[in-house]
Amino acid sequence: MAKGSNRATMVACLTLALCRYSCVWVEHRATGYAAYFGDGTKLTVLGKNTNISLPNVKILQPSKKEIKLKKRVTLVCVATDFYPDHVTITWKINNNDETSRSKMDESATWSDKFNKYSITSRLRVTAKQWHNSQNKFHCSVGFFNGNKTVNLTDTIQGIQYCGTTVGENKWSGNAAELSYILVLVKSALFALFLTTFVCKLKGSKVCRLIAD
Repeated sequence: MAKGSNRATMVACLTLALCRYSCVWVEHRATGYAAYFGDGTKLTVLGKNTNISLPNVKILQPSKKEIKLKKRVTLVCVATDFYPDHVTITWKINNNDETSRSKMDESATWSDKFNKYSITSRLRVTAKQWHNSQNKFHCSVGFFNGNKTVNLTDTIQGIQYCGTTVGENKWSGNAAELSYILVLVKSALFALFLTTFVCKLKGSKVCRLIAD
């Protein structure tokens, strides 16, 4: 076979995917190669039998323990089972972009078992925001499939919480203490009223007996 024909066959058997990246190295996987050209282009060469796989996207709710003990809670967006690792993750609360309170993993995690990547991004919000059932939290994963960027999203709503947070526990404790004091005061006033009433009804002799 001619040299030109070999080259054409190689091009036909490989898929090229490009994206922006900021590192310098050449990475080898069983599925192909990835070359990084400084603060420029990342070139991924996929093997003949390697398929591009879109990520599955899921938002995980804050843990019950975190909700009870902290004033801020963490939502985790998990993107799994994708290849290659050309992804970005963004957050929105309702229709507002959230950048300052979100943090994405520095790099995707590779699974030798499944030949796929996974990555997470975390969003910190106040417990009050999470407890508002009107709030909607959106995670959007931008995935470059070799031709264009495809956006895959997941959305969850805030949940009205029936338990107590740290602040609510303090308030409940203070309220219980105040209620106990009010009961004692009412009991003392009632005893004084009853004593006065009996004294007036029975005369001064009864009052002296009660006093003794």
